[in-house]
Amino acid sequence: MARLPKAKLKKNFNKTKESVTKSQKAGLTLSVARIYAQIKRKNPGCSIQQYAPVYLAAVAEKLLIEIIDLAAYNVMKNKRKRIMPLDIFTAIQKDRSIKNLLGDRVLLSHVKNIIDKPHLLLYPNLNSNTRIKSKK
Repeated sequence: MARLPKAKLKKNFNKTKESVTKSQKAGLTLSVARIYAQIKRKNPGCSIQQYAPVYLAAVAEKLLIEIIDLAAYNVMKNKRKRIMPLDIFTAIQKDRSIKNLLGDRVLLSHVKNIIDKPHLLLYPNLNSNTRIKSKK
């Protein structure tokens, strides 16, 4: 009597499932877990719905994409290759809806120094101690 071969059972003990983050499930770049942690830290004892940090991350990512897109357009228009903080600041100031949304909450210290002293932007070779002679 011939023996029939037994079907081999393949047990994959070594293979583990890769964990999928909430950011990957939602298709976002910003970390949903970090935003959830920040909400919990700012509002202790508050209950947070499951999809609130996902929605907040999506809105923040969309806003960041819009600002960086405007800054990149300004950089390409000026024939440069890098986005600098001043480009981001001017992009926010030029777009009326983003400026109204953010209001006075944007604080860039090194850009503020340039805005307070515009001659540093126009004449980069001047020292801060030298004065510009006005034409009279």
